[in-house]
Amino acid sequence: MGQAEDGQQVRQAEYGVKVATICSVMLQKTLLMMDVMSKSPPLELVFESKYGKIIGYSLFGDGYIVLGFTEGKRLMQATWCTSRRT
Repeated sequence: MGQAEDGQQVRQAEYGVKVATICSVMLQKTLLMMDVMSKSPPLELVFESKYGKIIGYSLFGDGYIVLGFTEGKRLMQATWCTSRRT
């Protein structure tokens, strides 16, 4: 799992489309994700304080992210089901 710092990952989606995602951890409790190849607005994931601070994350598969928190919790989130709100 990567450190909780700004980063960019380019991955090949299962359906053959390249996706370039820029991620930024803000205030150690919010993850902002933006697909630079899309005109969609950025996805903002905000986590409750009971999880602790974000200490690491990794994008994997076709639209999934796993995050690690200081309180020892891990969370796997599908980003595709919430990212396309318009």
